Amino acid sequence: MHITPLDRRLLLLLDRNPTAPATELATELGVGERTVTRRYAQLRDAGLVRILGRTLPSFDNQVAWLVRAEINPLNAHAFARKLAELPRSRWVRVSNDGTEINCGFVTSEKDNELQLLLRSTSVHRVRTHELLRVFTHNNQGATASAGRALDAIDQEILAALGRDGRADSTRIARQTGVNSSTISRRKQRLIKDGILYFEAEIEPEALALAGDALLWLRVQPGHLIELANHLRSLPECRFVAACTGVHNMVVNVRTVEVADIIDFVDVQLANRGVMEYEIFRVGATYKRAGR
Repeated sequence: MHITPLDRRLLLLLDRNPTAPATELATELGVGERTVTRRYAQLRDAGLVRILGRTLPSFDNQVAWLVRAEINPLNAHAFARKLAELPRSRWVRVSNDGTEINCGFVTSEKDNELQLLLRSTSVHRVRTHELLRVFTHNNQGATASAGRALDAIDQEILAALGRDGRADSTRIARQTGVNSSTISRRKQRLIKDGILYFEAEIEPEALALAGDALLWLRVQPGHLIELANHLRSLPECRFVAACTGVHNMVVNVRTVEVADIIDFVDVQLANRGVMEYEIFRVGATYKRAGR
C-alpha cells in the first residue's frame, strides 16, 4: 500500500488519541470525515495499524514475563514462529543478526510454556524478567487490579475492544446481545476505573521509521520512575517497563534512521542514572501484542 503524507498525519493523531472520533480527526487534518474513515480502513486492512483496548499485562493476577533467548541463528526464525503460536505469547521478535529472540508471555504462573525455551537444544542461554510496571503515554491511570468483580458483560466488552479498540457500542451490542446503552455505560466505567485503556499498534514502515530497537537498561535506584516517566513522554518510545533482573528496564525505541538510535541513547539516557545498556535491534517480528 502506498502511504501518503495524509496517512502519516492520521497515524500520528491516532497514536496520540487512538479512539478519537472521525469528526475530530477530520477537523485536525482538514479533510472530510468520509476520507478519514476510508483511509483508516485501508491502513487497518493492510495491517499497518491496529487500535487495541488493553488492560495491564499483570491485570487480574496474571504474571507477565520478558524472555531473552540467545540462539543459533540457523534456527532462530523457525523457533520464533513456534513461540508465536503459543497462546500465552504476546509478542515475539528476532534480533537483526539472528542471534537472540526477545518475547513476552503472560501466564498465571511461570508455567510449562516457558520451559519450551529451556528444553530447546538450539537455545544457548535464557534470561527471564518479570514485568513489574509498564509506562506508556496512554496507560498513566491504568491499574492492575479491578477493585471489583467483573461480570460476563465486562469481560465480553474487554475481549471485543481487545480485537478492535475502535469498535462502537452498537457493534459490540450486536456481538453480545446486550443493548448498546449498557455497553456504552459499562465501557466508560471500565475506562474510569483504570481497567481499560487504548493504544495504537503502528507498523514502523507506515511512519517511514527504519530504526526499531529494544534497549535493555540497568538503572540506579532513585532514578527508575523519573527515567521511565521521561521516556514515555518521548515520541520515539513505544514501550517502557520496569522489570526484574540485572537489566531492570526495557524500552522499545523507533527512529527515522537506524543510526539515530545511538543519538537517542546519547541524548536521552545521559545523566539519568543509567549504568549500563544493551541495544537489541529488531530484525523480524513474528507476533505483536493483540495478534
